[in-house]
Amino acid sequence: MNTSKTEYLELEPRTPGDIELDGTKLPRANDFKYLGDRISADGESLSAVKGRIDAAWLKWRQCSGVLCDRKMPTKLKSRIYRTVMVWSRAATRPEPSCKDSMESGVGWYPTPRKTEDTVH
Repeated sequence: MNTSKTEYLELEPRTPGDIELDGTKLPRANDFKYLGDRISADGESLSAVKGRIDAAWLKWRQCSGVLCDRKMPTKLKSRIYRTVMVWSRAATRPEPSCKDSMESGVGWYPTPRKTEDTVH
């Protein structure tokens, strides 16, 4: 194990202390990426939300070169728009007006205010 690259993440720290490996104290990480999602030590999902927003902007920048190019055929632009943009708009639609039936039907839970501020 490479101790110079190894870090650890502690969820809900119970006792003070550090982890040592071969006499080297391992640094504690605040968050890390695991299976494509960000996990933070404090249990908040804010870093995961920021990561997804950054990934979405990266994909938009990749598509905007094609969508804004006057030399590209309109048919290609519309195909990209229908595939990427319309789906993402439907996935981020606002909450339905009948919140009570939504909450009981599919396990909806409110978005924390901190996360809403990050998204908007």
